Amino acid sequence: MTGTEMPGSAQDFAKAFLILTRSAADLRKAINPIMEAVDRRRARKAAANLDTLRFRSGEMRQPLERIARGGGTAADRALLSAMLKASAEKVEGSIEALRTYEDEVREKFGMESVSKLDDIIFDKIEIRQRLRDLTNDEDYLYQATDKASEVSAMIDRLNDSLISIHDMILPPKATPKTASRKKRK
Repeated sequence: MTGTEMPGSAQDFAKAFLILTRSAADLRKAINPIMEAVDRRRARKAAANLDTLRFRSGEMRQPLERIARGGGTAADRALLSAMLKASAEKVEGSIEALRTYEDEVREKFGMESVSKLDDIIFDKIEIRQRLRDLTNDEDYLYQATDKASEVSAMIDRLNDSLISIHDMILPPKATPKTASRKKRK
């Protein structure tokens, strides 16, 4: 301290503020990668829950498509019923987990994206109800071919929506080849 400075002066305050500001910036630099990793982990979990809602070919879709073509049997309906029961807990858990992620979707991507997520959840529940009706409801069985075709089309739309929101929430990581091309541009 020189003879013209007083302890607790504006100059001391300015120096302390500058040190504090630099420390805060350093802290942000240190914490940002951690926060990004936490966000990415939550996004991966949400994406995994979205993937749980997807209808894969080779699973429920095979007996459903046989029914839609008019070749479905009682065994196909029983298989669908068993698959619905077996997947119910996992699907319900994924739906609940996605509902807890809605605030983050709204904050990061906007209200329209939350609405799309709600639509996906509603559509999944609706499709599962229609599949249950197709396997259990006698009135539905008389129109099984038409109803199965409708459900199959609903599944296609749901899967397209799932892909869209999945890739929004968890964009694919750039491969080293892709990343190097971006740097050159």
